[in-house]
Amino acid sequence: MEFIWHKSFKKDWKKHSQKNKKKYIERLKLLENDIYHPLLNYHKLNGKFVDCLSVNITSDLRIIFRVKDNIITLIRFATHAELYN
Repeated sequence: MEFIWHKSFKKDWKKHSQKNKKKYIERLKLLENDIYHPLLNYHKLNGKFVDCLSVNITSDLRIIFRVKDNIITLIRFATHAELYN
């Protein structure tokens, strides 16, 4: 599986602490091995993120992404409030 960082994801990445980045890396390994792992809370989205998917990094941090042809395009890395308010 290949991962591509969208420009908005790169911008989000710069804002986060090392602790959040470390947690992201841990969850990314889960995502790579089992997209349906219960800790990820994998789910489809609606509204402005229609056709996107989301997984939990922490209880508040999320990753928004798209999957096509075994390529995951990471779109956003932000808190629930930043994404949905």
